[in-house]
Amino acid sequence: MGDHQVVEILTPSPEIIKQYLTKWDSLENYVAQESSLRKLFTQTYPENTQLDDVLIKVCSLELVEGAKRSSMDELTDWTIWADKVIVF
Repeated sequence: MGDHQVVEILTPSPEIIKQYLTKWDSLENYVAQESSLRKLFTQTYPENTQLDDVLIKVCSLELVEGAKRSSMDELTDWTIWADKVIVF
């Protein structure tokens, strides 16, 4: 047949989670993207009161590798799950 790769699936523990978070936080693209998005969301456009501000954030997230656009249904589900109120 073909070659099969055996992957060991580790049981999550605080040590393993910390190990993978450290790896994640050291990815060059992730660090730069996260830093720029944090600045955009918390300093440049911290409010969601103007449609232009919200659209700038949405467009920026579209450019981030790995980010995906959600649906209003998914947003509603997550909002209910998190028991948060969204104010526009």
